[in-house]
Amino acid sequence: MNLGQFLQTLIGTLIGTLVGGFVVIFTNWISARRTRRENIQDWYKQTYLTEGVDPLITFFVDIAFRWNWSEQRLMSLEDVPVAALAKIQVLLDSDVLTWIARDIQNFLTGKEIDVNTQLTLVDLGNCLLDLRKELLKIIPTQVNEKNYQVVLPGFKQKFETIYRKLEHQNMENRRKGIR
Repeated sequence: MNLGQFLQTLIGTLIGTLVGGFVVIFTNWISARRTRRENIQDWYKQTYLTEGVDPLITFFVDIAFRWNWSEQRLMSLEDVPVAALAKIQVLLDSDVLTWIARDIQNFLTGKEIDVNTQLTLVDLGNCLLDLRKELLKIIPTQVNEKNYQVVLPGFKQKFETIYRKLEHQNMENRRKGIR
């Protein structure tokens, strides 16, 4: 074997080794990035869905469960899921659900509730279910870091509208002497 063939073989081997090494490094980098993204998405789901939206859905379903149809009253509520309210407050950048839960606890428990208020509470439950569905769509496609602020089009406004309806219905009922 002459020197030219030896150098050609050596250079080919070196280039092959370098390219193979870069491929392995690049593949590991992509895999680590994907794993990191999946971990962040799991954290986001755990924080905002499992510990945020889901307990609130449970709370508002509990309200429906505690509805006494014969007396048209809401039976006493136990614990308000404060930690879940705080997480959704961060997610929506609004404390509107906290105010709704406070009003339900203070103004509706043990009192007669008119049909409009009942329907508003149904709207609230549906809005929370829609929020959950929207988060399930957004998290896999957009969330890449824990501090990512998701854009939830219209949910803050929907909850604010529900809050205003409950406040208005509460004032109307007081004026009519229902409560």
